[in-house]
Amino acid sequence: ATGTNGIDLAGNTNAVTVNLGTGADTVILSGAADDVNLSSTASVDTLEYTATTSTTLIPSVSNFAFGTGGDIINIDLNEEEAANAHTTGRSTDIVDGNAAAVASTATVKEVSGATTLAAGDDLLVFTRTTYTAAELLTAVEGGGDTITTATAFADADALLAMYSDGTDMYLAMITYVNAGGAATAWDTGDACEVKNLMKFEGVTSISSGDIATGDVVIV
Repeated sequence: ATGTNGIDLAGNTNAVTVNLGTGADTVILSGAADDVNLSSTASVDTLEYTATTSTTLIPSVSNFAFGTGGDIINIDLNEEEAANAHTTGRSTDIVDGNAAAVASTATVKEVSGATTLAAGDDLLVFTRTTYTAAELLTAVEGGGDTITTATAFADADALLAMYSDGTDMYLAMITYVNAGGAATAWDTGDACEVKNLMKFEGVTSISSGDIATGDVVIV
């Protein structure tokens, strides 16, 4: 589509392919495996994630421009934190590094080794290496990127995160499913999980500064 478009795919149970032109477009995703191809020009596009219980059917996006002044990912907390939105029988609470509400502009905290989080650390960006989802989980639970939070998390508290698997980059949610010993330092007794929310095609690595505060906006 050319020009400036507002596209609402929410409620559509089938994956949709969307090809966008040079306008500043807004797309509300369906919650299925949508394929969104953005223009590679300088226009600012906005994509709103739609929650799903699926762990495999996620939207794929090409030509998303990260960094200051780039494209925007909207996360609707009312939808994401609703009962059963991501996992049956669970109400996820998306928080910052102090187990408090995330800021509207999702402040970036880069992680390149064991990291202690603080209030206002809303979006973890993993830059040390590339990971599968399983490898990222190992890394944060006492591994090479051990996470220590400012306040012990409660069951179903979750952090937003971005990482690359060496082929594509993912917006993910790391959920503290079970508090274990309720300590601030995460380890293998904490029953965390990594769930991919969106895939960004062709982003083979993440370096410091690639992701900026404001790339993800909480609405």
